[in-house]
Amino acid sequence: MTTNSDGSIIDDDAVVAYLESEREFFKRHPEVISKLELPHESGSATSLVERQVSLLRERNVDLRKRLNELVDNAGVNDDVFLKTRTLTLALMDTVDLQSLDQVLATRLIEGFDANHGLCYVLDWQTPADYQHIVGVPANDEPPIPRLFSQPEPVCGIYRPKEYGALFPDSPLTQPGSVALVPMRLSGLEAILAIGSNDSQRFVPEKGTLFLEYISDVLGRTLNRVMQ
Repeated sequence: MTTNSDGSIIDDDAVVAYLESEREFFKRHPEVISKLELPHESGSATSLVERQVSLLRERNVDLRKRLNELVDNAGVNDDVFLKTRTLTLALMDTVDLQSLDQVLATRLIEGFDANHGLCYVLDWQTPADYQHIVGVPANDEPPIPRLFSQPEPVCGIYRPKEYGALFPDSPLTQPGSVALVPMRLSGLEAILAIGSNDSQRFVPEKGTLFLEYISDVLGRTLNRVMQ
């Protein structure tokens, strides 16, 4: 409630309604702004002008921070796009499983700064000893439960035991991170597991757009060279 100089009382809602309807009030009476005081978190009072300047300064700092984040993310996305493009072109040039195995070693693991990469193919007998392509008989248990049940690409942090089950040659004793990329085409059910010793390399917060693209291209390539 607000009291007039004559002792009459003006309801706060009436003051708010008046100021909202009279947007030019402070332009007509700028001297009022410098007299207004607002409580501060520290307990002291600041003028409205000082408070507005402080808010604008805080807003500018926040905007600069967001802009820097956008620039950083754009740089990361450009880098991932170039690596994905290189991988895609290499996959298009593969002519057999041996060349595909080599591409997974160089363009996928090395290109994406990963430590491990295995492509598991369900109900398929591996015709040779490949380093990055593994057949899993239909009646056998997969390395980890529900491995072939992933409906879409997913990233997550894995304990050493789970990580070691996916990548048997891993000496990891600390949690690592894994990206699982399922591929499902006619006559083919496979999943690409990409692992990193860095537990923050493949985390749920990161997008899966590029992983979905890799899934599409690799799935078609694998289906082609397995014929």
